[in-house]
Amino acid sequence: MDLELARLSALERYKLLIGLVIPRPIGWVSTRSANGVANCAPFSFFNVISEEPPLCILSFNRRSDGAMKHTLKNIRRTGEYVVNLVDESTAGAMHASSEEVPETVSEFEKTGLTPVPAKMVQHPRIGEAAAALAQRLLSDKGRDVLVLAGPGNNGGDAFVVARWLRARFHQVAVVFRGEPARLPDESRHRSGWRRPRPCPPA
Repeated sequence: MDLELARLSALERYKLLIGLVIPRPIGWVSTRSANGVANCAPFSFFNVISEEPPLCILSFNRRSDGAMKHTLKNIRRTGEYVVNLVDESTAGAMHASSEEVPETVSEFEKTGLTPVPAKMVQHPRIGEAAAALAQRLLSDKGRDVLVLAGPGNNGGDAFVVARWLRARFHQVAVVFRGEPARLPDESRHRSGWRRPRPCPPA
C-alpha cells in the first residue's frame, strides 16, 4: 500500500501514524488552569528528542469542537507542565482522563487521582503515576518554542519543545547508570494493544 498523507483525512492520518510508529510513549500531562482546576490528559505524540540538553516534544490536536485543548492553554499561559508515565495500575485512569470535559471539571477528581505538588514547576504531578517529569518550555532568544502548525479550527495541531528539569520515579524498577530504565508496556502505544479494564469509580 502506498498512501499520500495529504490526501487522507485528519483522523485517517492519526490512525495511520499511531499504527505505524510503535512502540511510542504516552505523555500523560498534568497542569492547572488559571482558575486553579487541576487537569490531566494523555497525548499520543510525545517523545524524547535530545539528551544534552534533555529535551522532549509534545504535540496537540484540537478538541472536537475545534477549540484549543485545556492542557495547551495552561502550558501557553505558564510555560511549564508535568509529563507523567503510565503503568498497569494507572492505565484505566489514564484512559478515563482522555474524555473531553468542561474546563471547570478536574480529571483528577473525576478519575480519583491525587494531585501532588511538583518541585521546580507550578503544576501538580499525578501521585499514582509510575514516574513524573517536570518540564519547562525551551526558550530561544527569550521566546518559548511553541509552534502552531496550521490555520483554522479544523487543522492546526500544535507542538511544544521543553527541557526536562526533574524526574521522580514512583513504584517503578529503574537501573540507573547501568541498563536503561524501563517502564511496563502500559506506558507505550504498541501494535495489538488491548484496552485495559476501566478504573473503579472515584
